[in-house]
Amino acid sequence: MSHLSPAKQAEGIINRLEFAKTAFSDDERNLIVNYAFKLNDMEKTRELAEHIYYEEAEGSQGAALAVIDAQAAITEKQAQRKMMENFMDVLRGLPEQVDYFDEGAWYAMVDFATVYGKEDVRITFKNGMEVSTKTE
Repeated sequence: MSHLSPAKQAEGIINRLEFAKTAFSDDERNLIVNYAFKLNDMEKTRELAEHIYYEEAEGSQGAALAVIDAQAAITEKQAQRKMMENFMDVLRGLPEQVDYFDEGAWYAMVDFATVYGKEDVRITFKNGMEVSTKTE
């Protein structure tokens, strides 16, 4: 586990690949560092950088597809973060103890409920968290 930030780790990956010559444009460098920062997954960041590097060296169109995939992953991660922020805003707006059923709060937080059996009901919240309920 590295003590370097995701951005510094991504720069290290780029520098190792560019040992002999410059291989990445400024836009590609920014994409790789942004990918590392947003997703915080160094293995996927290394794969993206290597894919762009080797595809450009061979003159293939695969690098463009890798860039598009990386941008889509960043956009998805940003959307997930926004959804989590909205979820937390709703939670913060609720009273500490709820004495009544608030239909608006229910719909704002709960995505769906799954009934597996009479005593096994699971509530899935919009942030992906699942809670099992026990009925008696």
